[in-house]
Amino acid sequence: MLLECCGVLFLVSVLTYAIPHLLTFLGREQDLYKKYAAGCTDRPWAVVTGASSGIGLEFATKAASQGFNICAIAYPDAHMETVKSMATTKKVHFRCLPIDLAGVPQAELEDKVKKMTEDIDVALLFMCAGITLFQDCAVGAENSLRLLYTNVLANMHIFFVLYPRIVSRPLLGGRSRRGGVVMIGSMSSFFPVPFTTMYGASKAFLTSFGSALGPEAALSGVDVMVINPGPVKTRLFSNTYPLSSLRLSGHMAQTTVQITRLVWKTLGRACMYSRDAGMCSWGLRLLIKCVDPYALGLLWAYTTRFLGDYKNFILGKKPFVLRHCAPGA
Repeated sequence: MLLECCGVLFLVSVLTYAIPHLLTFLGREQDLYKKYAAGCTDRPWAVVTGASSGIGLEFATKAASQGFNICAIAYPDAHMETVKSMATTKKVHFRCLPIDLAGVPQAELEDKVKKMTEDIDVALLFMCAGITLFQDCAVGAENSLRLLYTNVLANMHIFFVLYPRIVSRPLLGGRSRRGGVVMIGSMSSFFPVPFTTMYGASKAFLTSFGSALGPEAALSGVDVMVINPGPVKTRLFSNTYPLSSLRLSGHMAQTTVQITRLVWKTLGRACMYSRDAGMCSWGLRLLIKCVDPYALGLLWAYTTRFLGDYKNFILGKKPFVLRHCAPGA
């Protein structure tokens, strides 16, 4: 009897996870411009943090192709020209705030975002900016705190500047939704990965925050979702970076186009405020329904020491830091 009850509970757990994912996966991509801009006299804007490459660039491209003007907030490097060129090609207006989110004081960041967006109608916010860190926590705090500030605090400062404005957008043209917010989580947000401790913790914050905000925002007519991808083919998996684990997981990585399609299929549908993306993320989620994540963490503890990356970077006290626009795992 006990085993039967456990079997039923496990089946319910799997089905309630799989069915919404399957329904949105099989669904059609939405026209977010029609959903959030119907009845607007002026073309609304999509604000994208980390817009210069990776998922952020793909989100900006997709939003522009549907008619949104693009406001890009990203690290000041040559990749920003890629976004500008894309916006020109799509024939939409473009604004950019080239800024290092890891180093700007919070008051300055909020002031710059307010000034850049004060005269525009913001309908979409994509929070994609982030950095990855591979190091032993004993090495020191500097890189870890830069990651925490970029992945969490800076994105939150931008969120709290823009979210109240999205909530206050008028409902015009018969539409029922005011706008949308998309956050980039990670499968490492629900699975312990040693030596990327701060990265996983930062993504766990966004996943928890977005999952709780979703039903709250829905009452105000705003759609919120967090997408938790596995490995994604961004600059994180370039051959120029020396981590063998990245090169290995890169073979299973999704493309930024696949991630974007899932977001456009899911946002505001099936009450999915947090969804996983990719075979790695789905498989891992199902695995931890069978095996407690703390047991898997124990397995990590006994096997990590045999990995080449551990010997080269951890024992050698060489932190590996990568700034990228949209994280993979």
